[in-house]
This record gives sequence, structure tokens and C-alpha cells, in this order.
Amino acid sequence: MLYNFCAAILRAQGNTKSPLIFLAIAGLTNLILNLILVIGFDLSVAGVAWATVASQLLSAILIVRHLLKLRDSCRLKIKSLRIEWSILLEIFRIGIPAGINNMVFALSNMQVQSAVNYFGSSAVAGCAASSSVEGFAYVSMNSFYQAALSFTGQNVGANKAERIPKILKICVLYVSMVGLAFGIPVSIFSHQLLEIYTTNP
Repeated sequence: MLYNFCAAILRAQGNTKSPLIFLAIAGLTNLILNLILVIGFDLSVAGVAWATVASQLLSAILIVRHLLKLRDSCRLKIKSLRIEWSILLEIFRIGIPAGINNMVFALSNMQVQSAVNYFGSSAVAGCAASSSVEGFAYVSMNSFYQAALSFTGQNVGANKAERIPKILKICVLYVSMVGLAFGIPVSIFSHQLLEIYTTNP
């Protein structure tokens, strides 16, 4: 959560490279610790859990350290941290409906998963594999969603709301192109892609 909040600040500033670097370092750390703890120390699931916690903690430390060293308006000053009630209420006004929206999405996914479970282990394995393949397309398309948020926020802050429709059109165009670029090959080579995850016919 701490990493995500700090990364959102940097992205709103137009800096998408630093969060990516910190996340890449954390991901590499996670991989190395998984190998050391699971294979080297035979810690099994506990080893994976410790590796995940350590890598997420590292990503949070790196990004907070970066914010502390900034020299612009996004610099983090620990001594200046306090609750601004007007801003907090505004966050609630925007965040609560967004949270409910995500909750509805999660509930619908839960219902789908429950229905899939009814068909047995093969259907569950197939659903998990297809979700993994879909994840590549989703992450790529989601990057334009994040870009739209950053640019829209910047232009609202700069009182240049007339730019927002153009941002919307460009991001919708790019996300559609990426969706087609991933979706068509996935549809054509669906069996070959699923064989990466399972050998069952």
C-alpha cells in the first residue's frame, strides 16, 4: 500500500521510470530469496511468504527514500505529516465510491469462480491458466489507464480541463490497439498458450 501511494505521487509528477526500477529491484529480490529460502533452506510455503514480505518491504523503503531526497513540491517531509481534514474528506468522497466499484467487480469474480469450481479440478486449472494468459493483456492495457489518470490529474491541477477529452481519446485508442494486439494472437494460439501452464488436453 505504501509503495502504491508513493508510486502514484511519482506517476502524477510524470515520473514512471523510478517506480518501475524500484519494482524491478523488488521483483528480482523476491526471485532470489525464493530460490535461497525454498531450495537452499527448504522452507517451502513459509520461504515464499518471507521472500514476498521482504521484497515488498524493500520496494516501500526504496520509494520512500526517493521521495525524501526530492527537491520539488513532491518531496516527503516526515515532520510536516499531519491530517488535513478537508483533503481527507475529499479522499473519502472519491475513494469510497471507487472502493465500492472494485468490491462489486471482486464479488462478480467470486461468483464466476464459484461456478467454475462446480465443474471440478480440470475446469479450475483451466480457469487459472486462462486468467494468467489474460493477465498479460490486462497489465498492458492497464498501463494506459494509469497514464490517463496521471495526465488527467495533472491537467485538472493546472486548470486545463479542455485537454482531458483529448487525453481520453488517445488513451482509449491506444488501449484498444493493445487489446487487439494481444487479444487476436491469444485467441488464435489459445491451445499453445495454455500448454505452457498445463499438459492436460
